[in-house]
Amino acid sequence: NEDAQVHLTSGFSFTNCRYLKLLGKGSKDKYGFLISVPNNDGVGITVTGRSSHISISNVDIYNKTYGYWVKQEASCVDSLQFPNWTINHISIHDGRIRKSNQEGMYLGSTDPNGIRTINCNGKNINPKPLRLGSIKVYNMIIDSTYRSGIQMSCASQGDNEIYNNKITNCGYEYVSNGQGSGISLGGYSQANIHDNTITNTYTMGISSLGAGLVTIENNTVKNSGMLGGFSVPGMASIMIDTRNTNPADSTTFHVMNNTLGNNTDVNIRVYETYPTYSDNNIICNNGSAAKIAVVPGVEWTTCQ
Repeated sequence: NEDAQVHLTSGFSFTNCRYLKLLGKGSKDKYGFLISVPNNDGVGITVTGRSSHISISNVDIYNKTYGYWVKQEASCVDSLQFPNWTINHISIHDGRIRKSNQEGMYLGSTDPNGIRTINCNGKNINPKPLRLGSIKVYNMIIDSTYRSGIQMSCASQGDNEIYNNKITNCGYEYVSNGQGSGISLGGYSQANIHDNTITNTYTMGISSLGAGLVTIENNTVKNSGMLGGFSVPGMASIMIDTRNTNPADSTTFHVMNNTLGNNTDVNIRVYETYPTYSDNNIICNNGSAAKIAVVPGVEWTTCQ
């Protein structure tokens, strides 16, 4: 943008793009690009296909179905199937998302094992979708989403990091199936989630179903299970569980130095749907009054 804010309705879509920057820094406006429509239609910014090394900043997205969509679902084209490419080195920062009719940010497919069937030239197949790697999301303001504020799945490679974000009022769809968290990690994801502020979520503040090392540190999480006058029982500030991985991965969690406020369950809850945990898990320094519930059989220690 140059001289003034640019207003778009459809937004941007990047397919098979590499080494690209979208920066709304061309004027005095904090957000040089505004993407908005009156009817919650479409995606603000899409990154798909064999894309990599893309940086996006200073974009304001208002009243879209999704703020960001960074993923490639299962495809008939083998070059768009796992493991033939990784959508990698995507950086999204210093932007704002308000009033999303689904997720604020939908990063990666939620079908990493290829369970969903697609038809290709009359034949039903179950290809695995592309995965993500080295995803960075930081300094974002996300408010009033129907589902999760940030959902990241399939991020099995590189250093994935979600930090310094302010996320409020997630889950206005009012469905208590985990779709209204502030930050949600899906299958195979490894990530460092730190220094975020998350307030008022219909489900958990932070939920992790990832695999590999997941670090959840220095976050402030308040009013989990509380949104729009509704109170949903059983919603922890931080919830961790496992999902089926093929081959089996070693899931490790480090939950440290978080400030955890009101919730409708306990502050930290750990389940074990699949036996993929390592023995190197840590829970510590999350407040002297923090309530912790870990399913029997999962090994964990406090800070040394």
